[in-house]
Amino acid sequence: MAGVAHGNADEIADRLALAARAGGAAILAACKAGVQTILKPDGSPVTSADIASQAAILDELARLFPGVQVVAEETPVPSEPPGAFILVDPLDGTRDFVAGREEYCVNVAFVADGQPVAGAIFAPAPGDLWLGGDTARHVAPDGSVRSMAVRRAPADGLVGLLSRSHGDVRSDAFLSGLPIRERRRSGSAIKFARIAEGSADVYVRFGRTLEWDTAAGLKLVEAAGGTMTTLAGARPDFGRADRAFVNEDFVVFGDPEAAAALLASGVSALPASG
Repeated sequence: MAGVAHGNADEIADRLALAARAGGAAILAACKAGVQTILKPDGSPVTSADIASQAAILDELARLFPGVQVVAEETPVPSEPPGAFILVDPLDGTRDFVAGREEYCVNVAFVADGQPVAGAIFAPAPGDLWLGGDTARHVAPDGSVRSMAVRRAPADGLVGLLSRSHGDVRSDAFLSGLPIRERRRSGSAIKFARIAEGSADVYVRFGRTLEWDTAAGLKLVEAAGGTMTTLAGARPDFGRADRAFVNEDFVVFGDPEAAAALLASGVSALPASG
């Protein structure tokens, strides 16, 4: 989209939030109607709520960002790298959703030059909204807004986050190499929000994730003062059609000053993949 600039990232995030809320409303409506679940070829579940959410989001994005390409989970990914585009996960945490837990969300992010410019994460069940742009904000269910900021690494140890539904030995081993005082398992991109709000310190995810799982969360964490890196210490890039929009393994830290040393410590304890 012509004219997209980092200076208006909060405005872009607000517009993305409208699409995320539309998806959330479609999910809640699907719940009332009765959700149907099927398995995709890779064995992961997709529900009628995923499909309804994506349709609502795409309709809203067509109105809010006319002409901008959208890459969404439940549609085929493009074979060529897009320019400026929008990433959509219409229902992140489908396994938690199917299990009746509230830790699922809608992720929408605007990407330009390979990096997220703005993002919105909406949790329909509790009604919480998190926005990342020039600033990081939390919009409570009652409409109140507060700024978000990460915390510095606590002297008495870190709170580490792991995926509830996608746990793996390598992620556990990585945390074992860090000064962790508490491990928490949680679902969906809400883990990024926990880092951004300063209630947790590190989130590690090894194994297959897609760009729509992480782009909005990355922007939220960075806007709050945190960082997300690959195991090589690089900032993740997006729009990688050459790898079918699959992410590299990543670690999210609340405290950037401590991240380099902690990453090196964790990698030293990490078993080889495969």
